Amino acid sequence: RILVWGESMQRDAVALQGIPADKIGTIGTVRYDAIDRVIKEDRPRFLRALGLDPARKTILFAGSLSEYHYFEAMSVLHDLRRLGEDVQLIMRVYPNKTLMNSPYMEPLLDHASRVPGVYVSLADPHYRKGVRERDVLQIEETELWHSLRYSDVVVNIFSTIALEACVFDKPAVNMWYFGWPGRLAASPAVWKPFPGLIHNRRMGSYGAIPVAGSRQELVAEIRKALANPDRFRSERARAVASECGLLDGHACDRLADRCIEETGDAKAMRSSGLEADARPVHGIS
Repeated sequence: RILVWGESMQRDAVALQGIPADKIGTIGTVRYDAIDRVIKEDRPRFLRALGLDPARKTILFAGSLSEYHYFEAMSVLHDLRRLGEDVQLIMRVYPNKTLMNSPYMEPLLDHASRVPGVYVSLADPHYRKGVRERDVLQIEETELWHSLRYSDVVVNIFSTIALEACVFDKPAVNMWYFGWPGRLAASPAVWKPFPGLIHNRRMGSYGAIPVAGSRQELVAEIRKALANPDRFRSERARAVASECGLLDGHACDRLADRCIEETGDAKAMRSSGLEADARPVHGIS
């Protein structure tokens, strides 16, 4: 028996793993189904705690492993303000030790934290406090969930943040362009084909998240999202329904019920002398 989030995972279980359809149960996404219980602060209190203005539109930039994109996010903020958009920025830094130890990052983050209307959110909980070299075993999440709830636009680079933005019904844009690697480079860099990966193609098939291939396109997409946040709302809902399943606050109940049902079936089989049918598979009963 396998329990999955929703229709998309169910199809994968049948088509890719060859699991019989009658052995698959959909219960919804336990993690996302419980997010509301983590969000304790309202928008004004949360944004003020970050040094931001609750009255201003807020962009959440969820960065990648590339230093370039963080510099680019600051440039995009500058361009938006120059065009008259009264916006502020939460810059969420990817939890990666190599990125954080880059000679570019600390000066950038120090500069960003001094720019009015910019807050630097570190996913690595040990970077500012604790042992910086410690492996990132668990990222900071409370600030992340609040940032998703109270942002107006989410910009990311083909990460799961795109799906989470849809869960929170936030307009999102995938940023997919890079700078020239430098005059010493013999040829342009070859980037990993993120847009073509199977899970990114599937997420793109819902039509919920436009892709920006240049700074001009990114600025334009952010402005469209700010002006019309309902754009792609039905597409976002379709993505959540297919990928996450039912989010009604009862995913844990369904998980527990299925476990109780399976336990009861196993007990009934043992009492009937059918232990062989209830043997664990790969150590998992």
